[in-house]
Amino acid sequence: MTLAWRGDIDPKTGSPRLPIAPGRADRMRYLLREMAQPGA
Repeated sequence: MTLAWRGDIDPKTGSPRLPIAPGRADRMRYLLREMAQPGA
């Protein structure tokens, strides 16, 4: 879901990159809030 939201595609290969885990709970919360924003 994070890859689709960020559109994180490797420009050289055209394949999706592996997302980096946010690590801390506050960073995960930020990521989820950003994904939940309308129009994001």
